[in-house]
Amino acid sequence: MASLTFDPKIEIGKKASGSKRTRVPFSCNFIELPEREVKTVTKTLFVGNLPWATTEEDLRRIFSAHVEVKNARIISERETGRSRGFGFVEVEDGDAPKALQALSGFVMNGREIVVNEARPKQSKY
Repeated sequence: MASLTFDPKIEIGKKASGSKRTRVPFSCNFIELPEREVKTVTKTLFVGNLPWATTEEDLRRIFSAHVEVKNARIISERETGRSRGFGFVEVEDGDAPKALQALSGFVMNGREIVVNEARPKQSKY
């Protein structure tokens, strides 16, 4: 850890007519900070027309054959917990076109899945 201390005299205070500036000691310590983690930019892909029995692990496995998967999730109904037939997969930004090309039209359990770049959720109001 690098440390540096200095003590220059600095002037502070308001400059008003008839007032004087005050000199106060000032010290500063420099310390080394740990390096920040570089966050990778991810892209979310919409995956539609999924068979009802598809699990998040199935989705992750299929996409992992082509790109590195950061996250995969299947959207389900709140009341029943049953799949709604679509999900989302997060991949690195640079891998998104590769995943789109490789998996658009992929047949999974007799159903041709649809893969598109996800759009932001629209407000209902």
